Amino acid sequence: QAVPKAASRALNKVIKATESAAAKYLAKDIGVKQSEARKHLKIIRSTRTNLIVAIEAQGRRIPLYQLKARQVGQRDRSRGAGGQYATMGKSRGRGGGVTYRGQDGKRGFIPGAFVAQMKNGHMGVFTRKGKDRLPISEKFGPSVPRVFIKQAAIKAMDDAASAQWRTVFDQELRYELSKLR
Repeated sequence: QAVPKAASRALNKVIKATESAAAKYLAKDIGVKQSEARKHLKIIRSTRTNLIVAIEAQGRRIPLYQLKARQVGQRDRSRGAGGQYATMGKSRGRGGGVTYRGQDGKRGFIPGAFVAQMKNGHMGVFTRKGKDRLPISEKFGPSVPRVFIKQAAIKAMDDAASAQWRTVFDQELRYELSKLR
């Protein structure tokens, strides 16, 4: 009875550390804060009768604006600084666009895109679908589940789990056995 209890508690502690490693890897790869990456992770905890733990990655694609997007070469038409427009730099005839932090730290560029704030307060990176003003479409980066299944992410989580499992299990087992005396 002491072993399943100790194993369950050890698994739950190790999966928490594994989630931290996953959030760290995802944040670095995608280019968002760890807290944002952690919002997309769900832990399935162990019980004494069910000694299985898992981490699920959920969620849709991350809006490009969250990837440190900034407008270049045109005016920033977002409603910051008291509703006044701020000039983001001269285009010199090349047209504007948006740069953002792409995967692996490389900056990406979308020509003709712009940063705007919607009436509901949502900030985003948008492009026009044709020559007309409307319709516009929002641009998105990768989804957390897509990056989560990369081999490097799996290796980072596996390393974190295997590094801690033995010591945490031994501690929990010693604790349970000490309660029996």
